Amino acid sequence: MDIMNLALRRNLFFPSAEIYGSVSGFWEYGPVGLKIRDNIRSEWRKRVVENNGYLEISGSSILPKIVFEASGHITSMNDPIVKCTKCGTVERADKLIERLAGVVLGESEDTSRFDEIIKEKNLVCEKCKSRFGKTEQFNLMFPVQLGATGKDVGYLRGEACQNIFLDFSRLYKTKNSLPLGIAQSGKAYRNEIAPRNALIRVREMEQMDVEVFFNPKKDDYKIDENRTLPILFKEGEFREATVKELKQKNLILHNVIAEHILQEYDFLLALGFKKDKIRFREVDKNDRAFYSAFTFDTEVETSLGWIEITANNYRTDHDLSGHGKQSKQNLSVVEDGESFTPHIYEISKGLDRTFYCLIDQNLTEINGKLVLTLNPNVSPYDCAIYPLVNKDGIDLEAKKIFKDLIDCGFKVLYEDKGSVGKRYAKSDEIGVRYAITIDYDSLNDKAVTIRDSWTTKQDRIKVTDLKNKLFELKYKQ
Repeated sequence: MDIMNLALRRNLFFPSAEIYGSVSGFWEYGPVGLKIRDNIRSEWRKRVVENNGYLEISGSSILPKIVFEASGHITSMNDPIVKCTKCGTVERADKLIERLAGVVLGESEDTSRFDEIIKEKNLVCEKCKSRFGKTEQFNLMFPVQLGATGKDVGYLRGEACQNIFLDFSRLYKTKNSLPLGIAQSGKAYRNEIAPRNALIRVREMEQMDVEVFFNPKKDDYKIDENRTLPILFKEGEFREATVKELKQKNLILHNVIAEHILQEYDFLLALGFKKDKIRFREVDKNDRAFYSAFTFDTEVETSLGWIEITANNYRTDHDLSGHGKQSKQNLSVVEDGESFTPHIYEISKGLDRTFYCLIDQNLTEINGKLVLTLNPNVSPYDCAIYPLVNKDGIDLEAKKIFKDLIDCGFKVLYEDKGSVGKRYAKSDEIGVRYAITIDYDSLNDKAVTIRDSWTTKQDRIKVTDLKNKLFELKYKQ
C-alpha cells in the first residue's frame, strides 16, 4: 500500500516548509493525522502512565551543555560516517556496508573495523565511483546558542528522558518509595545524517518515555512467569519464550523489567498492532545505546520490513550517578536503612514511528477499496455524519444529530459535500469505521442509516437509539 500517497491526499502528514522545497527529516501533521497521533498518546497516558500510578512531567526541550556532558551524549551519541574523497557524498558507514556488502556491524564498532570492511569489499561511492576517506564519528546533537554573548551553549535534547533524571530527587519526595515511574512525552532532536522512510528516521521527533526507578537488590514485584513473549534472540532464533526462561538466561534481570516488557506487549496489542507482527529483539552489545547494559528493541513488521518503535533499556545507575557526580548533588535514596543509587529501566517509544507503523499494518483493501481499520480508541473520529442532500430540512436534522453526539463526547466528522459514495470512501481511508446517513425518510421515520466500513453492512436505526448504539459499537471490541 502507498502510505505516502494516502498521507498526502488525506492530509495525514506532509513535509515541512513544503512550498520552499521542504527540508529532509522534518514533517507536519495535518488535521486527521494529528487526531490519530494524539489518540495514540492518550492511550499511552491512560494505559501506561495512569494505570500504573506514575508521575508525568513536561520538561524543557533545550538544556545546558553540562547536562549532556554528564549524560555522555556529547562524546557518545555518534554515528559512524564516511565521506567520498571526490564528490563529498556522506554515508553512514554501517548502513553503507550492510547495503553494498551484506555485512551487519553494530554502529558502536571501532571505526577501524568499518575501514577494514570497506577496503576488503572494495566499496566505492555510488555516485562517482571514487574511494571513501577514513571512518569518523559524527555527533547527532543539535547545539543552540543561549543569549546574546555566544558564550553559553545549550543543546536540543536528543532524547526526552534527561529532564526526568534531573528532576528525580524532587519527584521522589512525592512518593518516597520505589519502584517509581516517571513519564514524559515531547520533542527530541537528532541531526540524522540521512533521514529516510518518511516518519521512520527524522531529525525532529516525538517520544513517549517512561523511566522506572527501582532498587536492584529488592525483587518482590509480582509477575506471571508463565506468560510468553515473541523473542528474536541475537543468535537469530525467533520464537515464543516464557518470562521464566528469559530470567533463567539472564536476559531479564529483575521483575520490574519483566512486568514492563509485558505491559509494552499488551499496550501494542491494545493499540491495534497484529500479534504475529510484533517481536522483541535482543540487541547485541555493539549495537546498544552507550548507556544501556541490556536492551530489547520492540519491533513491528511493516511494508518496509521490521521497524523498531520502542527501546527497552536497562540503564542501571548510569544516569543518576553521572548527573550526581557532575552536579555534585546527592541523587541517592535511603530505603530500609540502606543508601543507594536507584537503577533505571526505560521504555522509550517513538510516537511518530508508532503512528506510521500502525497505519501501515492497518491499511488494507476491502472490496477493492482502501480502508484504514484502526482501533476505535485510536481512530480520528467515532463516526461521520452525512446528510444525503444539503436542503429540504435534511441538513438541519443532520446538524442536530451532529451536535447531540458532540455534546455526548463522541468525536464526529461532519461532511456535506460530494456524493455519499465519495464521502464513504474518504472516511474509510482515514479510519472512520461508522458513517451515518440522514436521508428524506429520516424526516418521517426519525431513523438513520449506519454503515460499517469494515463489513460495508448497513443498518437502519432510530435516532433515539443512536447514542447507545455508537457507545456499544465503540466499546464492544
